[in-house]
Amino acid sequence: VLYDTSWQSTMDSVNNNSNNISRMSQPVTGGTDRVSLLVFYNKPLYHECVVLLKQYNSNLNNYTIEMPTGVIEDNETPELSAVRILSEQTGYIGSVKTVGPSLSDTPCSSGQYSRIISMRVIYHKYLMVRYYKPGGKIS
Repeated sequence: VLYDTSWQSTMDSVNNNSNNISRMSQPVTGGTDRVSLLVFYNKPLYHECVVLLKQYNSNLNNYTIEMPTGVIEDNETPELSAVRILSEQTGYIGSVKTVGPSLSDTPCSSGQYSRIISMRVIYHKYLMVRYYKPGGKIS
């Protein structure tokens, strides 16, 4: 096991590249390009919820359900990036709970690395969340 918490775990694995050469996955020691957020929200009078985004994907010509994800900007830590991305994409303000290791998005074929960061939405009794439906109606 490379990394382990109560919510996420990363195991060693062996991948074969296009030339059928085996390569062992390993943690990255360099930088991270982006973060994916595993966000929990305690909705009043309900159970704990996971925050996901419904986005239109033009390549699939359909909607997809995704975790909030974004690119780390220059001179920004993964933690600061996570707080910014959560605010930009959902309007929520949250606190970082755990930061996972850098993981390759596509092993053996890419130099892009991301981290999974778990967060909790900070609920404030004066914070009112409004949900917008198609047509601009507020519920």
